[in-house]
Amino acid sequence: MDKKHKRKLLVICGPTATGKTNLAIHLSSLFDAELISADSRQVYKGMDIGTGKDKPPNQVIWGYDLVEPTESFSVSQYQEIIRLKIEETWNLGKLPILVGGSGLYIKAIVDGIQTVHVPPNVSLREAYASKSAFELFTLLVKLSPIKAKQMNISDRNNPRRLLRAIEIASAIDTNIYLNEDDDFVQDSLFIGLNIDSNSLRKKITSRVEKRIKDGMEEEVESLVRKGVSWESQALNSLGYKYWKDYFQGIINLKELKKLWITDEYQYAKRQMTWFKRDQRIHWFDATLTDFVLEVEALVKRWHNSEIRYAKKSRNFS
Repeated sequence: MDKKHKRKLLVICGPTATGKTNLAIHLSSLFDAELISADSRQVYKGMDIGTGKDKPPNQVIWGYDLVEPTESFSVSQYQEIIRLKIEETWNLGKLPILVGGSGLYIKAIVDGIQTVHVPPNVSLREAYASKSAFELFTLLVKLSPIKAKQMNISDRNNPRRLLRAIEIASAIDTNIYLNEDDDFVQDSLFIGLNIDSNSLRKKITSRVEKRIKDGMEEEVESLVRKGVSWESQALNSLGYKYWKDYFQGIINLKELKKLWITDEYQYAKRQMTWFKRDQRIHWFDATLTDFVLEVEALVKRWHNSEIRYAKKSRNFS
């Protein structure tokens, strides 16, 4: 193994629509790097347009298409698969670049999560399936007041996340939620991208409109024809869940677009709330013309000033 790459990991994170993947692709042209997606929706096969899977020519982005959309997928599965890929990358003497906006996925890779391997409790899920979010949150407060206090408003109104928290609290019988003592990554650099709220809303609006134009309706129709349930983890996700009401005539395309844009924007705000807690992240304003040069300089200093770069820096767009 090349010592210069030994257990180093570059992380590019931040809210949706800030240009993370474009930056990662650019940096991979300067370093001998492999790109790995940290996006909880891009793991599903056949969900390409709605999740924004970038497919640059002559380059693979690992972490795409890991599971069928009819199946559930957990953080522990992601951790197991991606850590193996990162090990392979290190063994080849290359630098892995983990890029995405799913904070829990990034945390699972870099830090480890104490509860990640708590298995699903089918009987518990069936018993509480009909309970409201309020009822589930009330139960979680009794089981684990510390975990309940840590949940934001979105989590408190999300039955799936509440069920998982109850599942974990019941399994480990403790109110302590700590990180694992995990040294999988020995040296990491976190690059965070952010833009002002007006620019972000414009970018999200433009991206949603483009995805609809590129065939999002046909993509969802294809998934449903293949037997993917509207109640599945895949189709109940951002960008997909409102199409059921559209196909049933409950909302029109204009209303769907508005709901989708609002959802994306609220998701971006939740992402920033998550990432702002991590003091390791070096933040850059992605609207500034020279931010890429600043990122390059920081990464080069961290990586190793003696490394020969694959290509000279070029303009980034």
